[in-house]
Formats: sequence, structure tokens, C-alpha cells
Amino acid sequence: MADKRCVYKCGAWNCGSYQFNLYKDDIDQGELCDVHYWQTKAQRPWQGMTEKDWEYVKDSKGTSLDTFDHGAAWAADQLMKRNT
Repeated sequence: MADKRCVYKCGAWNCGSYQFNLYKDDIDQGELCDVHYWQTKAQRPWQGMTEKDWEYVKDSKGTSLDTFDHGAAWAADQLMKRNT
């Protein structure tokens, strides 16, 4: 109903916004306001580095990945590919 307040945590406080539109379309948004409902629906789990990735980096001694800058750039590139 429109008289429910959002319980999404924004730092130390709950959002507190009211639910406005989704209840009209019979969308069960739980205890979230319209904005936080769609925001949490759009999120997906973060994909991190795998054991295979760490082995690849470990076995790259003496290559361009051996320096921190190149290794960090490679890792950032891998994570961007998986999470976009």
C-alpha cells in the first residue's frame, strides 16, 4: 500500500520514502520504495577473480604482468569484462 515506508538502508538510516506506484500494478515490492525496488532488481552478483585467474597471474613471473601496474590493469580489465 501507499502508506508503507521503505526500509532500504542508506548509510545508518532507512530510506523512509513511501511506496507510490508499484502496488497499483500488483507488483510485490516488499518493504522497498519504487526507486529502491527497481535498483535492487537491476543489480546482479559481482563476478570476481577465479582460481584460474590467480594461477595465470602467479605463472606470469618475468612477463609484463610481473609488475604491479600491469597486473592491476590486467585484473581490472578482466573484472570489467565480467561485470558489464
